[in-house]
Amino acid sequence: MTKAIRQENLYGAEDWTVVYTSFKNADFTAYDFDTLRQSMVDYMQVNYAEEYNDYIQSSEFIALLDLVAYVGQNLAFRMDLNARENILDTAEKRESVLRIARMLSYKPKRVRVAQGLLKVTSVQTSESILDSLGQDLSNKTISWGADPSELEYERFMTVMNSVFSSNNPFGTPAHRSVNTSTGNIFEIYKCENSTPIINYPISAVADGTNLNFDIVPVEIDTAGSIQQPSPDYNSSFNLLYRNDSKGVGSTKTGFFVLAKQGYTASRDEVLISPQSNLIIDLEQTSSISEDDFYVQTVDAAGNILKEWKRVGNLDYTNIVVNSYGNSEKDCTK
Repeated sequence: MTKAIRQENLYGAEDWTVVYTSFKNADFTAYDFDTLRQSMVDYMQVNYAEEYNDYIQSSEFIALLDLVAYVGQNLAFRMDLNARENILDTAEKRESVLRIARMLSYKPKRVRVAQGLLKVTSVQTSESILDSLGQDLSNKTISWGADPSELEYERFMTVMNSVFSSNNPFGTPAHRSVNTSTGNIFEIYKCENSTPIINYPISAVADGTNLNFDIVPVEIDTAGSIQQPSPDYNSSFNLLYRNDSKGVGSTKTGFFVLAKQGYTASRDEVLISPQSNLIIDLEQTSSISEDDFYVQTVDAAGNILKEWKRVGNLDYTNIVVNSYGNSEKDCTK
């Protein structure tokens, strides 16, 4: 009996009655410094009224109460902050939102730029080009569909053919696709570039805001979708011709270019030897588009030697790519 009582006195903190009493008398609504300090004072006055009554400000015990109240407020604030990061509505840290998204089996996406097709409504050339009547078309603005006469249409196509490569004049596209559901015809025409170019930067006002756009080449993939090809200074600039069989007056018939919000930027990295799991940090990663990024192996002259492709990864905050080739494990970035 004596031994059992002695053990209870030694391990009093683990006694269930002590724990029960502590929780029974605890004020769980006290979080900040003032309420924590006052709750501890109330607890002492109720449970130790006869043993202690020195509550003056200069008392050492009051100083200890203030210290404990400060630590309690600090812990309560940090616990509340951590609890907020576990809820999607209140989380403020990016990594917290990504963790919650992964827990819900949702794959977060990076920013996607606004894009669309711009129709070529008029053309003008400084070259001396003659129409079928022998009239010089240089420095004349020729509008699409402004005059329904065949002569105006012929003049427009004559100027466009002067831009196209001699291998694919109008009617002989580099690529052709027909939408079976709508019957729309899509054709790709390559331009005769005088200088290597992969984009034409322009500015436009949208909803009262001046924004930067890039006019980029266009291509049609195997699925019939319109997209931007991989940038290549050795390739020609492309235009899209669309025909919905409703005549030149239709807004969906004519020549179009692909425009994307933002600007095109590039960066060169020299890799002396293959490295596994190499990480390259880029500036302004939050503004890099989810889809519009390209990784290429180029030589000293800028010629593309190899295209890299994106592969799946568990950390959705990064972009992981592998190079094409016989081996998919030769290098990653």
